[in-house]
Formats: sequence, structure tokens, C-alpha cells
Amino acid sequence: HDQVISAVTVQGIGWRGISKHELDDIGAAGILTQRVFASGFPVGVQKPYRYWEDDWRHGKQGTKPGFWYPPSPPAKFNLVGAVKGNESVLGVAATLVTAPLMFVVTGISSALNMLRVNADPPKGWTVVADAPALDEPFPPKALRFGKSVET
Repeated sequence: HDQVISAVTVQGIGWRGISKHELDDIGAAGILTQRVFASGFPVGVQKPYRYWEDDWRHGKQGTKPGFWYPPSPPAKFNLVGAVKGNESVLGVAATLVTAPLMFVVTGISSALNMLRVNADPPKGWTVVADAPALDEPFPPKALRFGKSVET
């Protein structure tokens, strides 16, 4: 999973899909269609996909809370990455000056479970799976090391 596309500030549409409200806002209802490939949800049906309620772990005993499986790791400040991301001497200097604060802030936020690498989808997030229906809907298959995994 590309961790960037699920960051709170990004949440790419390829990851979370487009809600009915967003489709209406951009005038794409009926033009842009979506198909859902998610464990426990038949591929090729035309019905809304509810990210939380239709998740394969929803309501099952012994599962961990949260959307991600395994749970998203805590966000941490990466000094080397921050320095490499700057193209100017001033940017590098500012990064080095603020680095101690960033280490403390991300350390505290991680300890309090406030900031994770991957953002959860909003509660109640639903996308419209309205791509043309398939003649024979099928269950998606997950593979791990080339072998099917039951979810």
C-alpha cells in the first residue's frame, strides 16, 4: 500500500473512491463509474460500498479496532528525509533548527495514538459502486506469497 495516498491531507480518490456527494458536486454522476475490489464484497454488483460496515472484519470477534490491517504505524519524524527534501541551504538550516521540536511533537503524538502514517477513511464513508454490472459477480481473492488467503 502506498502510504502517501492515504495520508490525511492527500487521500487519493484511487484509494478511497468518490462519494455520491462528490460525484454530484463535480457533475460526474453517470459519467464516471466505480467498481469496488474489497474482501467480502462481491465484484461486479451495483450497490454502495460502506468502508466501515462492509469491511471484512466488521463485527467479528477478536479483530483489532481501526480500519487498517495490520494497524497503521505511528508517524515519526525522519531527519534524513526532511533534509533531503530541501533544495536550499536555508531550508536545510530551518529543518535542522526545528528538528528537535519535530522529534518531540511526533513522539508525543505517536505515544498518544494521535497521528498515524495512514489515515482512516471518514466514519460512514460510502462510495457508489456503479460500474456496469457483471453477468457473473465474483468474490475478490487475496494472495499472500502466491497462495489464496481467506478474508
